[in-house]
Amino acid sequence: MKYLYYNGDSFCGDGVKRFDETFGQLLGDKYNLEVNHVWKGGSSSHRIYRTTVDYIMNNQSKLQDTLFLIGWTKPTRFELYDSTHKKYIDIIGQANVEYRTYKKVGMAFISNLNLSPDFEVSEQFKKEYITKFVDFENMLEDHIKRVYSLECILKANNCKYLFWNAFHDTCILHPDLPDPIPLWNKAVEIFDWENWILPNSSFDEYLEQFPRADVRQGPNDDHPNKLGHQKWFEAVSEKINSMNIL
Repeated sequence: MKYLYYNGDSFCGDGVKRFDETFGQLLGDKYNLEVNHVWKGGSSSHRIYRTTVDYIMNNQSKLQDTLFLIGWTKPTRFELYDSTHKKYIDIIGQANVEYRTYKKVGMAFISNLNLSPDFEVSEQFKKEYITKFVDFENMLEDHIKRVYSLECILKANNCKYLFWNAFHDTCILHPDLPDPIPLWNKAVEIFDWENWILPNSSFDEYLEQFPRADVRQGPNDDHPNKLGHQKWFEAVSEKINSMNIL
């Protein structure tokens, strides 16, 4: 194995001083892998899936020498394609509100959509878009399909991979999510959970066992600091070693 493909959202490294303090780079250093940092703060699972499939399609010669490390994020994030500037834009709606809460806050979601500075739209556009084209149950179904699709693509290419959850409302196996949709139950049955790091937990939830001031970047910033990355690195290393995949 020569490469580590490292994709996810801000929990992959936002706020740490250097790349070599992120858990992905720590893994690369430990296992002597060249790390491809593809993660991006504010990412949606749309972007994570799209960029990973792009990589697989365009790097066939490297696939057997690559460990894919994919961190899935909140189902309520999504991306739009800006045809004017020819680029994708991640849309983040109330990033710290959990999936089930969205059904209660309703249209309050709209006022918290973060858009690229190059993509300025009116509040009326946001309202109409959310009202007509966004359904939270559908977002969750799409998230599950996207995760399963990438699993199938990686397996079809005989790739080594590990998935993990950034937040607990991303966890398909999390026991505290009530009234799961039918597709959720199907996912529980057919997903290959052996390739998940703590499938019924998340990076965010894992850090809760440690004093907040030790592993978070600040009292109002949940992102992991250097020690937080070190703790998750240890958990991921243990999983890698137990699977003997490197």
